[in-house]
Amino acid sequence: MALQRTFIINSPYPFSILLLPTNYSLLTRMIELQRKLMGDTTRNTAFEAALRATIKPGDTVLDLGSGTGFLGFLASKIGAKQVICIGSGDIIN
Repeated sequence: MALQRTFIINSPYPFSILLLPTNYSLLTRMIELQRKLMGDTTRNTAFEAALRATIKPGDTVLDLGSGTGFLGFLASKIGAKQVICIGSGDIIN
């Protein structure tokens, strides 16, 4: 099953389009994985530090394989003017 999730975030007010699978079991596994990733403080702190060292105010950021869009939201918070997040699926495969 191909999944396609696309988030378009224009700071500071996000607009998103989210397409999810209709298979409940797959959806549940996806949510559980994302919950674990979002709760990993060490991982998320390291990603935020890396983004802060890389992103300059006014940058445009492309996040491929964005999942929940968490890193895109961090990029926006750090000062990216525009963040384009594209989730996994046929569009990038």
